[in-house]
Amino acid sequence: MNILLLSFLLSAGAVQNDAPWAMETTLGVEATIAQYVFIDATVTTWEMPRTWDAYMPFESLYTFSAGIRFSGFELGVYHECDHAVDSGILLPSFGAMRTELRASYRASIGVF
Repeated sequence: MNILLLSFLLSAGAVQNDAPWAMETTLGVEATIAQYVFIDATVTTWEMPRTWDAYMPFESLYTFSAGIRFSGFELGVYHECDHAVDSGILLPSFGAMRTELRASYRASIGVF
């Protein structure tokens, strides 16, 4: 039985919009306590090219969730907020936020 399990996520990639293309970076961590309680947090940041060798961040999306998992069922709270990074770029979505109470069931079927 695990008392505390930590999981980490790091991903990066290019996003092609109209112009110019941006880089996206995501960093996340999840802690599972006593196999049933979970706490999860991620931050995704988008960066635009500033010069040929440097990027300027312009937006960050933060997520936080916590709850319980048992036999495929999950019940918890989820919070997401979008923040501008001080770079002189302002998009209409900045400042968006939501908080949800979530319930779900996850199952899998073995094919092979």
